[in-house]
Amino acid sequence: MRGTTICLLVSILLFIEGCTFFSEDAKTPNDSMSLLGSKIPYQPQENSENYEKPPLTCKSIHLNLLARHGSRYISDDRSIKIAAKEFSNAHGLAMLTKKGEEVYQWFMDLGNIKIGDLTSQGEREHFGLGQRVFQLYPNLFSNKKILSSTTEYERTKQSRDAFLRGLNQSTQATNHYEFREGRKCDDLYGMFFSNCGRFQNYAKSEAAVTIERLAEKLYRTDNHKHQRDEILQKLFRTEYLANVDDKIKQKILENFYKLCQQDYDIDLAAGENRFCSVLNSEIKKTFQFTKEDLQTYYYMGPVKHTRDLNTQGITYKMACPALKSFLNDIEAVIQGKSDTAAHLRFAHVETVLPLAVLIGLFDTDADLTEPSKQWRSEKIAGMASNLQWVTYQCAEGEKMTYKVKMLYNEKEYKFPFETCRNSVFCDWDKVKAFYGKRLADLGLGTCSTEDWNQLCNNGLDNGKAMCLKK
Repeated sequence: MRGTTICLLVSILLFIEGCTFFSEDAKTPNDSMSLLGSKIPYQPQENSENYEKPPLTCKSIHLNLLARHGSRYISDDRSIKIAAKEFSNAHGLAMLTKKGEEVYQWFMDLGNIKIGDLTSQGEREHFGLGQRVFQLYPNLFSNKKILSSTTEYERTKQSRDAFLRGLNQSTQATNHYEFREGRKCDDLYGMFFSNCGRFQNYAKSEAAVTIERLAEKLYRTDNHKHQRDEILQKLFRTEYLANVDDKIKQKILENFYKLCQQDYDIDLAAGENRFCSVLNSEIKKTFQFTKEDLQTYYYMGPVKHTRDLNTQGITYKMACPALKSFLNDIEAVIQGKSDTAAHLRFAHVETVLPLAVLIGLFDTDADLTEPSKQWRSEKIAGMASNLQWVTYQCAEGEKMTYKVKMLYNEKEYKFPFETCRNSVFCDWDKVKAFYGKRLADLGLGTCSTEDWNQLCNNGLDNGKAMCLKK
């Protein structure tokens, strides 16, 4: 296991009061920043100075945190090989323009990237998150027992380490850490999406077909083709493009968009200087919808309709083990069965977003078929996206009661039921009752391992998880 290392003397700046990073008219370093979808670098969505203050008789006693890994290099270099091949071929034939030769050199410079690993930007995101968590709840990290869980992927461990550097940079106390690493084939909490047979079947068939159909509808428009060709003509000579298939042309631009996202995830200030500079805003908006909004919605969102009724809601129902983990941790602390002050989990967007939807956040009125303000991946699924449940113990005379507060990307959210509309601090008994009923109403029972395997149609004995190959 990785331990904590030397503290980085960096942090992510908190937003000043009144600034809303993800609003429609937000001012960002570059226009492309708001068009990166789920690859947008992380910033907290609310200044903690604006948080509702807890009752004077309440103190925090436990933190549940689930965070996506921070900004990373591309996770698979196959996703850019089509563009790289075409530029290499055209360069060899002297069929690139002056700008095209410059872009070709950019591809040559990609050879030293660390596939899938956190970038320095990603480390800064989690370092800053760790600092801010300590500043809000210092009593939870002063000689306390801390549980930290990751998946088997290195970027989740790198995110954990950066978070703990930020945390430990602020505290003079010695915490007692227990590290856990889930294995893909039996990790129902961090990688339930890889082990749910019904979800995997839906994702590879109905979801994939739906996404392709909606994307192709946009790609076939005359306006998109015109913009696509206009961009490529600045990079390739006309006689070369005449022999390039339309599907290859489309893939080249898709590769550019992926590299545009990576450039920002490497260097926030210089993101526009390379691949982003080649694409115009309309093309970026198209790809934000087809490559980000559609992907996050149909694989991780509140999908309203599926051909198979048994698949209805599988995109978020599959997250019930993660929700059960939150609920169990709180109950154990309240009942005195656990002395763990915080459970810090580091996983993936496929973990965080389905759980947020299951909890009741980010619902939409209808299935996503065109760009919509109701489902914007850059607002809810960016790098280092995180969900926090903070439990408070409150003294009411001689009686102790408990309340829970929820934050998503460090913005306060009220729990989505009527009896907790007046405050972000919700009675634990109400939270527990609501989600117990929600699991039952969704047909998930208590979300035991057996219940989950039945949901996922895994057909396994002894409650064992399933290892599915992608």
